[in-house]
Amino acid sequence: MNSSVCGAAWLCLAGVASAASVDSYFTTSTTYVAPGFPASGSRTISNQGFHLADGGRQTLFMTSTSAQAGYQGMFVFDGVQSTPVALLGTSQAAGPGRTGGEIAHQFFEVGSSRPFDHFEQGGGGQVVFYGKAGNPMLGPGGATRGLWLHNGLGNVEIARAGETGALGPGLGGQAFENSDTFARRLMYARGGRLLVHARVGTGGSHDDALLSWNGAWQPCAQDGSTSDALDPGIAGTVFENLGSGWSYATLANNRVFGLNRISTDRMGVWEFCDGQPRPLALESGSGALGPGMGPLSLFTDLRGELTGWGDDGVVVVGFGKVNDLPGTVANDGYFLIRAGGNTPIALDQHTDAYGPQIPGYAFTSFAGDNASAGQWFAFYATLTGPGTSLEGIFRWHPQLGIQPVAVLRMPTYSPSSTTFWGALPSFALAPNGDVIVYGSVCDRAPDGVTCLASTTVTAFWRVPVVGTTSRLLGPGDTLRYQQVAGGTGSAPITAVYTGWFNRGFTSSFDSNGRDGWLSSDGWMMAKVDIVGSSHHVRLRAFDPDVLLSDGFE
Repeated sequence: MNSSVCGAAWLCLAGVASAASVDSYFTTSTTYVAPGFPASGSRTISNQGFHLADGGRQTLFMTSTSAQAGYQGMFVFDGVQSTPVALLGTSQAAGPGRTGGEIAHQFFEVGSSRPFDHFEQGGGGQVVFYGKAGNPMLGPGGATRGLWLHNGLGNVEIARAGETGALGPGLGGQAFENSDTFARRLMYARGGRLLVHARVGTGGSHDDALLSWNGAWQPCAQDGSTSDALDPGIAGTVFENLGSGWSYATLANNRVFGLNRISTDRMGVWEFCDGQPRPLALESGSGALGPGMGPLSLFTDLRGELTGWGDDGVVVVGFGKVNDLPGTVANDGYFLIRAGGNTPIALDQHTDAYGPQIPGYAFTSFAGDNASAGQWFAFYATLTGPGTSLEGIFRWHPQLGIQPVAVLRMPTYSPSSTTFWGALPSFALAPNGDVIVYGSVCDRAPDGVTCLASTTVTAFWRVPVVGTTSRLLGPGDTLRYQQVAGGTGSAPITAVYTGWFNRGFTSSFDSNGRDGWLSSDGWMMAKVDIVGSSHHVRLRAFDPDVLLSDGFE
């Protein structure tokens, strides 16, 4: 619905503004009821925030340890109720699930000390999380750290620090390191396999990439190892710092990829967990390990965050700096990395098919923010050309090439004929190619090139492949809630926020096996303010029915 009033407090967003209503499902205010929680008492959430599970299609979140007794831990929200996954102070279904002489053990921590990537959700209601559990009579000093799998009914321990047997890493007499960083990153493939980066050993501990599948651990790669099963597969080299400067991606067909450094001080991309690690791209590597820009082209710098693409084992590597044929300039860009050979997607200093597809303009730099879903890839970039430099969001499809999505203060790629994009800090990508933008929009000034600052509004928007931009949620929309005193109420939203998400809010992470803020079945998450309180909401961001066209469930 378009606003009929234009002025300092309103945008004249012809064809853009909408009236939306969302329901509060979690709030820390004692005035409002949170589903599945008591009507009174502390219900504060952890600063590690929420995950919107791609496979489980539920919201997974944590309360802080200052929450009311019996409500300290991890929960899933299915759109109606919040159900506990793991709670402190209980040995029942939400406890650690230990047996025998350990049957009375309780959790002392459930992810609360993890700086990031401390819980993930897979298909069928599965959740994997870090925890610390032990005898409540002995206190936390006697507790052991580990990983647990919630199977929808209860919790099963799958890894324990100090263990070398079934709960160990599968490396003979070696055990997981007894520290809260022994499992630094957890990532789910859609097939139910769990990729973990872990610290193994004591004293001279080393980093390992491990896969958990069907109740067993499979080592995939290890720092410093010369074993054929765990080394880079390049003569005279070993992996270095698997836990620093690395990136992993897992795909729908269960293939696992990593961006890692080897002892010759070169970064590369490997396929893991299917026999010996196999290099697919390598700094100073040519031919099949090069960028695919000519027989002499080389990667000189591989960096960034790996993003899974498609279902055929393809990975997009964040940036790659390449030397093209002798005598030509080097290019930064994005590349498809796969066993059959690598190819560029987007390159700087190009106005051809690898450029931004804006006449006369070329990319100058890539911010590193990128996302992938289905057969689509999206990224943020700056560009230069006639008049001035620009920046914005672009998407790519193998049959359609590069398309501008949203460009700051450029009329052609603005949300409407009377507005500009003023800022584009965050975005996510749907499997049908829709880009979900958290950004600021302003009315155009009379000069046609600047913003009327007093009209700037920050909201969530959807930019489809075909059709016009629409606003999903923002100031002036309605929040509905239930009150502790009884009855329901509603209030206008005054602002939407993004900073509370566990991993920040730059681009979506689902495509590399980590939960994010946009799910493949069309849901997204947001934080909103009304006068006097903040609330967390879910809303539909795109039509999930179109997923079938890209082969997604």
